[in-house]
Amino acid sequence: MNPLRSLGAVVAMTLVFALVDCSESPRDTLVGTWMQIGGPQVLQFFDSGDLIQEDSGVPIGAHYRFSDDSHILIKYDAPAVEAPERTYRIEVTKELLVVTDENNIVTRYRRIEHTLSVETTAD
Repeated sequence: MNPLRSLGAVVAMTLVFALVDCSESPRDTLVGTWMQIGGPQVLQFFDSGDLIQEDSGVPIGAHYRFSDDSHILIKYDAPAVEAPERTYRIEVTKELLVVTDENNIVTRYRRIEHTLSVETTAD
């Protein structure tokens, strides 16, 4: 077999895998746990649209939804959090999440292997 043809096949396959890897939607890539770079906040996004935000060890439940591929809307569940639904611009890769709020404040997160939980009380 011609060595150049083999090299060409390897390069072509590498490009195909790179394109497949880059084509993941932010909706798919966002799911997981993220720790704020240089800060105490941890976010865990679930496929279901649920979100747990932990600030300094205090978890708060929320829901998120995408308005498009680069914006999410977040609504907090906790009665103590009197916050309206907010829109954030996001950029997400497999290892980095960049969130920009309505005031153009940018917060960066790195993906971590960790699971958060919110305790619920039975009525």
